[in-house]
Amino acid sequence: MAYDLLVEMVHINPTMETVDVALEGDVAARWTAYVRVRNLLDEDYEELAGFTSPGVAGVAGVRVRR
Repeated sequence: MAYDLLVEMVHINPTMETVDVALEGDVAARWTAYVRVRNLLDEDYEELAGFTSPGVAGVAGVRVRR
C-alpha cells in the first residue's frame, strides 16, 4: 500500500500561519481513502477584520475509481 502525506504551512497574513495536513492512500485496487485537517493547531486569526477563523476543520472520505 502507498500513502501520500502533505504537511503545509499556510500563510494567512504577514503575522499568521496555520498548519494543514492531508493523508491519502490506496486501500484496495480501486479505492483511495483520504483525511484532511485545516488549522491543525487551532490558531485564532482573522482573514478579514471582524471575521474570526473557523478553528480546526476536517474532512474524510473514500474515492472510487472506475
